[in-house]
Amino acid sequence: MTSPESMPAPTGLPRWLTRPLSRLYGAEVSRRNARFDRGLGVTRLDRPVISVGNLSAGGTGKTPMVRWVVRELLRLGHHPAIAMRGYRAGRDGMSDEAAEHADALPNIPIVAQPDRISGLRALFGSDQGRGIDCVVLDDGFQHRQIARDLDIVLVDATRPFFRDALLPTGFLREPGSALGRAGAVVVTRAERLREDDLSVVMSQCRAMVADPSIPVVAAEMRWDRVHVYGSSPSTEPVSVLRGKRLILVTAIGNPSAFEQAVIQAQVDIADRLVLPDHAKFDAGVVRELSKRVAPSRASGVVTTMKDWVKLRRTDALARVGVVFVPEVSVELSGHELHDAVCRAVS
Repeated sequence: MTSPESMPAPTGLPRWLTRPLSRLYGAEVSRRNARFDRGLGVTRLDRPVISVGNLSAGGTGKTPMVRWVVRELLRLGHHPAIAMRGYRAGRDGMSDEAAEHADALPNIPIVAQPDRISGLRALFGSDQGRGIDCVVLDDGFQHRQIARDLDIVLVDATRPFFRDALLPTGFLREPGSALGRAGAVVVTRAERLREDDLSVVMSQCRAMVADPSIPVVAAEMRWDRVHVYGSSPSTEPVSVLRGKRLILVTAIGNPSAFEQAVIQAQVDIADRLVLPDHAKFDAGVVRELSKRVAPSRASGVVTTMKDWVKLRRTDALARVGVVFVPEVSVELSGHELHDAVCRAVS
């Protein structure tokens, strides 16, 4: 198997320092999980719960996977709500991911706060929440305070757990053995690996799940269309990007995956403004971006949906002219995950 694509280290600290810290972190993770395994501190809601999460920090495709689950539930006739932590919420109380969900799923109630249980109970008691019959937890694998009927765990094919390490040496929040709690495993970005390499990742995941009947499926992350924001906003086919000279702007967990997709769309990348995950797009960032437009001869910006929800709150559009925002969807192999979702809410 070829090495997974290189990723920046979580910290700039030397490994001789981070390895002992990773051992301490791992011991605390084990202690915490042992408590939850005994059922301590776990609340079961009065309606089905499906969790979408991962083993690692950074982007694995959780947001499009949550949308896939919600849309499957809607097709089945259910009325789901999304519950999430709401990390780094803005002045309007919406985090990056919550705002992105609200754009894509405008009629779905969203609870975005650290105490998800209290938020959900408040929702269930409101006029909006009385019809909610199931919950989807966004980034819920480590949030074990809420019992769940299905744990969907994502593994990034380009950065598999068996070639990673626990934080802060690597990106893992939990070791690969935690897949023993999974009710389904989805290997995302499968399109980025050769068939034999993907087979290795799938086999390693199957070796970690608690039962051979637990589905382990591959998922490809595809761009369905591109939203174009300028003087006349529109939605276009992905081919609209071909040959465009654009500045790539990101503040996400796995910027290299987005850049590879941009290159695959045949964009001529004029410059890159890569910020830390969840970074704010303040006036200084916008000024830096606008300064780069003329020297790079860029005709606009290409960014993610997660970043666009922050960028649109600024005057960046007036400064850069046009912003291209691809919409990502998940293409799953087989029907096993659909069947698992059906069982969880039946």
